[in-house]
Amino acid sequence: MGTNYNPVERVWSGPIEATTHHPYTSVGKFFETTAKKNYCNVAQIFEPTGQELSYKKIHKMSMKMANFFHKMGLTQNDVVGICASNTPNLASIVFGAFLAAIPISTLDPSFDKDGIKHVFGITQPKS
Repeated sequence: MGTNYNPVERVWSGPIEATTHHPYTSVGKFFETTAKKNYCNVAQIFEPTGQELSYKKIHKMSMKMANFFHKMGLTQNDVVGICASNTPNLASIVFGAFLAAIPISTLDPSFDKDGIKHVFGITQPKS
C-alpha cells in the first residue's frame, strides 16, 4: 500500500483512492467542503509568528473576499492580481477568488518593477 517509483517513466505513484469530489469540482467548492468538514481544526500555522487560523476563520474571511470581488463586478472572465508576501491573511484572498470562480495571477513582491509589469502585462489583472 506504499508508494512506488517507476525509474523508466521517472514517476512516483501511490495507492489509488476513491475520489470524494466530482472530477469537475472547482477549487473553491473543494475548499468550502473541506473547510466545513474541519471547521474547528487548525488549517494554517503562520511560521514566523506561530499564529494559527482555523478552517472556520479562513472560510469566513474567504467568503467576505468572494463577496467583495463580486461587489467590484469581477467575474470568471477577469483576473485578480496579487503581489504580496506570505502573510496570515493571504490564503483568504486566494480562496476568496477561488470561491468566486475568479482566476488569480500571483507574484512575490521581490520581483522588480519590470518583472511585475511583464507578468501583469500578460495576465491583465483587473483588480
